[in-house]
Amino acid sequence: MAHEQPGTNNQEKIATVGQFAERLSKEEKAQAAADFDDLVQETLLQFAGEANTYDHTVLTDRVKSSVLLYATQGERTVTILTESATLDDGTQDRMISLRERGGDSFRYHLEDGVVRRFDTPQGSESQRKIPKELTIGRNLPPEEAYERTLATVDHLKNELANQKLERQMGINDQPVDTHEVAQLRELIATAEYRELY
Repeated sequence: MAHEQPGTNNQEKIATVGQFAERLSKEEKAQAAADFDDLVQETLLQFAGEANTYDHTVLTDRVKSSVLLYATQGERTVTILTESATLDDGTQDRMISLRERGGDSFRYHLEDGVVRRFDTPQGSESQRKIPKELTIGRNLPPEEAYERTLATVDHLKNELANQKLERQMGINDQPVDTHEVAQLRELIATAEYRELY
């Protein structure tokens, strides 16, 4: 395996940036996808009282549920965002995102029957965020707000192109195996919901 094993005290990381499982068979990918789908659904059911559901409000083509959890690993606290959506065309969207404050982040998503992990290393150039100079304030003149909006769209298009290139080159957004999904399950089993206010 190309990723680290979890410690018995739950202090080891599940994944290492840029390290993915070796080539997986179709059967291994299918089993990882089934395990991941079950994990997302079970997590949302377990925390149903805390989950937020958006029925065609955030995105108008889907019903989406999400819950934000926290897991403590030694000195670290990992935020875990779990999301599930059913689109109007019947397709399903499943995602789990892990982030340690000031650390690496990992986004697991189910796509075309394969669980993929997209890594964002700590201190990466963009950290996958919109640069502050492109954010749109409330008191901007309309012309400047328009220019910043166009610049933000260009920035996001560039990020999407970079992500696509990273996948094609095999350096990011690669399939994960059942072992890594099992490690996610172990982490989520220790997680709890916390009120933000």
